[in-house]
Amino acid sequence: MTNKIEIPIAKTLNKLANNSSDIEILKDNSNFLRGSLVESFADPLTGAIREDDTQMIKYHGSYLQDDRDVRNSRIAKKLEPAYSFMIRVRLPGGHLTSQQWLACDEISRQYGNDTIKLRSFSR
Repeated sequence: MTNKIEIPIAKTLNKLANNSSDIEILKDNSNFLRGSLVESFADPLTGAIREDDTQMIKYHGSYLQDDRDVRNSRIAKKLEPAYSFMIRVRLPGGHLTSQQWLACDEISRQYGNDTIKLRSFSR
């Protein structure tokens, strides 16, 4: 019995591998992870972004979610979900300085709806 070690082959820049997944194809075609984010954010008809861009923002530390607290009432009114963006922030040991807190607060005020929802997560 021989143990065969498979050595991964580096991907050639700007060339899709034969076994590329859908997400790898999306990333390769995204103009350096820009996708169509500018167009999605500028769309005045919806609070959502395009499906491909929903995947793309994950690589920028963010994701789109709908407000579960109002989900059922919006469905009953035949409205789209109340979308908001979550931003992942890495906090070693779960601690942040007062300056970091104020920066998060400013982001919420300037780009959000004046709320900050905190969640702990450990791997």
